Amino acid sequence: MKFGIAGYGKMSSAIAQAAEEFFAQTGTKVYIYTPSLSSVQRAKENHPQAHFCMEMKELCRRADMVLLGVKPQIMPMILRKHREDLRGKSVLSIAAGLSSESIRAMIEDAACVQRIMPNLGVLVSEGMTVFSEETTLEPADHKYAIELFEFIGKVKILPENLMDIASVLAGSGGAFYTMFVEAIAEAGLRRGLRYQDALDMVLQNNLGTLLLLQNGHDSRQLRLETCSPAGTTVEGVSALEKNGLKHALHDAVEASFLRSKELNKND
Repeated sequence: MKFGIAGYGKMSSAIAQAAEEFFAQTGTKVYIYTPSLSSVQRAKENHPQAHFCMEMKELCRRADMVLLGVKPQIMPMILRKHREDLRGKSVLSIAAGLSSESIRAMIEDAACVQRIMPNLGVLVSEGMTVFSEETTLEPADHKYAIELFEFIGKVKILPENLMDIASVLAGSGGAFYTMFVEAIAEAGLRRGLRYQDALDMVLQNNLGTLLLLQNGHDSRQLRLETCSPAGTTVEGVSALEKNGLKHALHDAVEASFLRSKELNKND
């Protein structure tokens, strides 16, 4: 396989770094193109074995499969400009909000398309990548793409009409969790803990809790088991409920979801 990476932003660079061992094991040749000189230098330092292309046209010519890591706002322009360059190629799009149908329309079905949404967890081989069921990739290329992302995390295949909300949970959700972690650590700081000590405890607590949930524990039951009658935890849970934690989280998910829908309308 000849795998091209167009753009070297946070997500595409994370995939490139995380998948290096997969590329080596599968004999994949990696090609990278980015118009940013600073990104080129960074990519060359991170991937000395990769081949670097001077322009997008060259990347399309040399690669069999192209990961499009450009911002959703400029994706329509890139796809229309390089429609013929991408002809016959397999395209993986990680652009938030752009539906599989929209992407295919922009290139007039010149290429085979797979919409995916990964997250930065791939950097520690704990990514969550959502694949749209609506794919035009050839079976062998589809299998390769799934194996790549299974190598750096977990993969879930969902209907196209669920991709926007899935992208929020699998992608945007990471930012929500960091705010939650920071807020609790800062509360510990206010009560005398060093911030790093507070953060260490919060992170380990979260890790243990998440592993329990992943191993089949029911979230509500786990919460009830942690709350002693008239104890400290139940008072904190009551304060969270009184201050609308669940409502705030629902609003955050809904706002991200609606923005994803807007991006598809602006193509």
